[in-house]
Amino acid sequence: MRYSFRLAELIGHVLDPRKRPGTIKAIVEHTGLDRHQISALLKNEVKYIPLDALSRLCDYLVDHGFAAADQLPGALFAVEPEHFWELLAWRKRLDLCVGVRRDESATWGERAWVVASDAVLLGELLNDVSTLGGTAKFRRSDRGENASSVAPAPQLEHLKQTLVWSHGQGEQEEISGRADQVYGEFVDWSGDKALICIGSQKSNPVVELVIAEAFGCEPYESQEMVPWPQERGCPFFVRFRERDPRPNSCCGGLQLSGGVDSDEPGIYYETENSE
Repeated sequence: MRYSFRLAELIGHVLDPRKRPGTIKAIVEHTGLDRHQISALLKNEVKYIPLDALSRLCDYLVDHGFAAADQLPGALFAVEPEHFWELLAWRKRLDLCVGVRRDESATWGERAWVVASDAVLLGELLNDVSTLGGTAKFRRSDRGENASSVAPAPQLEHLKQTLVWSHGQGEQEEISGRADQVYGEFVDWSGDKALICIGSQKSNPVVELVIAEAFGCEPYESQEMVPWPQERGCPFFVRFRERDPRPNSCCGGLQLSGGVDSDEPGIYYETENSE
């Protein structure tokens, strides 16, 4: 993870000099800070910022209506994944797996529906992987004469999208069998790869397989009756809603442990103190 400075975002500053007339000058005149320092802050290229400079920038943002006083200085900072989209885009293979629902009478491939929020998320993922989160056009080449040109964004060699039945949409053997097939094909493929599963273990059984593999648990095997939460194999627990499907899961269910109740739906996780 890395911190980024959001001054340019808050004031609507863009990289194109034709679309930012007087921005740096206005900030310099109001704050008294050095022009080069302001330029570096707008580009998010500084390693540190003095408290006095931060205070002056906050005054500028408040006085010009870019942010409210009670939002600062927090609004100026963001925590972002380190090169997350590039990390995905440089893989030789990227698999996107989505859980789907169907009519009881439908066979595989017939009348399958994707939850609206999952469909939107899938579209966002495809867009951001292909554009590096919208930053591909700002990538600069560092090769000699082309140092000021836009460098090409990485291109996936193999993109695969797969569908699996959500829990409660058929016989468990069919649901888990399809999930095993999809996950097995990904694991068996040798090379540089990444797998993104959209949905929880209730809607996407491949999520269960990924978590079980990561934490050395048995997939589809409930741990609700371990004496205490600390004895769970997975360090987090997804407490289902009462109306949710209730598949056996190594990291989900209705009961945190035999000795501790969990009445509220949500995500429970173990802290550094094992609480």
